[in-house]
Amino acid sequence: MSDENFLLMLIEEMTEKQKDYALLAEEKESTLKKFQGELKRCSNLQSELESMNLALKKEISSMESKQNEEQENDSVTKNKLKAVTDSNIIITTKLFQMLESNAPKVPQEANIKGKIINYQPISFILQALLQRALDFPKDPFIEISENMHQSHIEYLVTSQIAVMHPHVMNRIALVDPMDLQSAMKTSKEEREKAS
Repeated sequence: MSDENFLLMLIEEMTEKQKDYALLAEEKESTLKKFQGELKRCSNLQSELESMNLALKKEISSMESKQNEEQENDSVTKNKLKAVTDSNIIITTKLFQMLESNAPKVPQEANIKGKIINYQPISFILQALLQRALDFPKDPFIEISENMHQSHIEYLVTSQIAVMHPHVMNRIALVDPMDLQSAMKTSKEEREKAS
């Protein structure tokens, strides 16, 4: 083999190696571009995730704020409800005491036609009326039983605390406060017209 052939062969090998290196460089460049594209996509995803995370943190903060506000409102409402309940108990107790002291005095028991009847205090009647009005607001009437003294029933009706049933005379209910206001207004108007 001559030097010339040897050189030609070396040049051919070098040319082929150059081609191989060029192909390899192209593959590396292509792979690099793919990685850069993937890196950019990952970067975009990371930005989206960060903005979603920020939005979630804001939402959680808002929800926590609302929850705290609701808890404060619940606390205020509970305090108001307790105050109203306490006031209601005091007012009810005083009302019962006033009724007991101002209501007609009746014997605790009576013998009617050989039958002993134990009369209930007026506070018992009022308690039954209140309970019925709360439990059955559409039908607040209770039946007048024989252990309810007639003078107590008359006292409650004349004091405008209770009202007789319009059709059934042995039933009684608390006066509806709205009806009482209307009656008071009508009564005031009638007095003004009369004078």
